[in-house]
Amino acid sequence: MLDLNRLDKKEFEFAFMKLSENIEKGKLLKGNALQSDIFSKALDRKEIPLIEVLENLRAILLKACQEGLNEKLKEQINTIRNLCEKIITIHPIKTDVVQRMPPKIPELICTYLWPVETKAVRLASTLWNSVVPRAQIRAINEGKLSLKTVFPGMSAHAIVGWLAANEARKFLEFADFDQLQGFDNDCLNKLTQNCPNLKQLTINNSEISGDALKYLQRTPDLQSLDIYGCWRLEGDALKHLLHTPHLQMLDVGLIDWLEEDALKHLKYIPDLKILNMYGLDLLEEDALKHLKHTPHLKYLEVYQNNLEEDASQHLQHLAHLQSRKIEKIE
Repeated sequence: MLDLNRLDKKEFEFAFMKLSENIEKGKLLKGNALQSDIFSKALDRKEIPLIEVLENLRAILLKACQEGLNEKLKEQINTIRNLCEKIITIHPIKTDVVQRMPPKIPELICTYLWPVETKAVRLASTLWNSVVPRAQIRAINEGKLSLKTVFPGMSAHAIVGWLAANEARKFLEFADFDQLQGFDNDCLNKLTQNCPNLKQLTINNSEISGDALKYLQRTPDLQSLDIYGCWRLEGDALKHLLHTPHLQMLDVGLIDWLEEDALKHLKYIPDLKILNMYGLDLLEEDALKHLKHTPHLKYLEVYQNNLEEDASQHLQHLAHLQSRKIEKIE
């Protein structure tokens, strides 16, 4: 009779890998959530018998199947559940193993699921209510996932509402709202209120207007800002870069009404490494003189129709510049 309690960690990993052979390449949905490395990390707590890990996993997967996930995922989950049950019948337990489960296991499992699919897994135990939200945010951060992809069919307002309601919202660092309609001032206000640790924000072609960038004062650690096509912003909108001193990437293309000396505000972001400007027709001819404030610039793209003929003279001090495109557009 197989007694999993007597297996050491390496033997258990090997046994679980054997169990996983019937799963397509040992993968669950879009990641390696159920491969042995998760159990290797989670089983450092020696006081938890290995059989309890299998029992808890079986209960989780059963609950997830009952809640109705997609067929491909359901098929893979059922395969694992059935294999786990064969071992558990040999060495059954009666205790409430969910309460003794290391939080790292459900967090890692949920990291490899889409946030909208973790709802069913979360129902396996109310004790996981603090674990699943963190895993959802972690998945977005580590995968640098487009929010339109993560939440298909949802509006920008609905997604911001979801983020604001997530208990782990303060850990969100990556927010990509590309191709999402309806992202406006209210969205930016609510997002920055609830997610103060943002490092990368993409809200290109959004509906933000006027002085909306003032809300960035709540996200001082921001490193990347894409506001391409946000033409409703006020002329002196870049003055709010004062609040983002660590910015390294900035895209301000097609913000039509930026004032002629708008680039003077680059003095607030001396660590800038990437700058994209397209069609800023109101800028002064010698606007590139303000690049003196960005000595670490590596990549520069400028397309506008009123550049002075010798605009490149302002790049001589940029010792780290690796790529530049400076063109006039008609």
